[in-house]
Amino acid sequence: MINLEYKGETYELPTKFSEITLNKYMKIVALDVKDKPISKLVDILSILTGLSIDEIKDISVDQVGAITNHLQFLFKSETKVLIDQVKINGKWYGFNKNLHKIKFGEYIDLEEFSKKEQLSKNLHILMAMLYRPLKQRKKSSTLHNFIKNYIYDREKLVKEYEIEKYDENNIMIRADIFKKYMTVDVILGAMFFFIILKRIYINNLKQSSTKKEMMKEVIKYMKASGVNFKPIGVG
Repeated sequence: MINLEYKGETYELPTKFSEITLNKYMKIVALDVKDKPISKLVDILSILTGLSIDEIKDISVDQVGAITNHLQFLFKSETKVLIDQVKINGKWYGFNKNLHKIKFGEYIDLEEFSKKEQLSKNLHILMAMLYRPLKQRKKSSTLHNFIKNYIYDREKLVKEYEIEKYDENNIMIRADIFKKYMTVDVILGAMFFFIILKRIYINNLKQSSTKKEMMKEVIKYMKASGVNFKPIGVG
């Protein structure tokens, strides 16, 4: 974090995605893409600090220039890391890697809330569907072992860690918690990996490719796109 001084008050600004909450990120994503860079910067600073637009405009140019240098990470692409087990507001949640086993009702909900035109409004709900309370924490798998197990021996995935069953009645409660406390580093990895898992699932429905060919294709795609796991042990 870096500090912004304004009229005797100190406001914290992030220097990495792990310091931005889902709530603020959703507001940034929802900004008009047609806005000019300066106007968009003003809006982003307002979202991140909580200061009004007029107050942001009242900050010195030197301060804004220094702050902008620290915010460049917002506009750069970086390695997507799947954080498969995450502690939010004192409780542990696990990413649902077993999308091939979901019920049809859950599949319908995932498809609905992940539609591109609605994603900026529903991101917290989608995260609440993908991350569910952990029954027991266990060590994360490596990227290669995860893909290998997914295609060759799916039952091993279940043994890594177990999450609660899908319950649509709890989604909105969890979504509100995630909106307030989940950070963007978790979201970016989860969203990218969600897309990857959908890709694997579709490939598994095709009879033209062997399992070995599918694994090679998906691993190659993941590495080229910069996706990886963040190892998390028990503790």
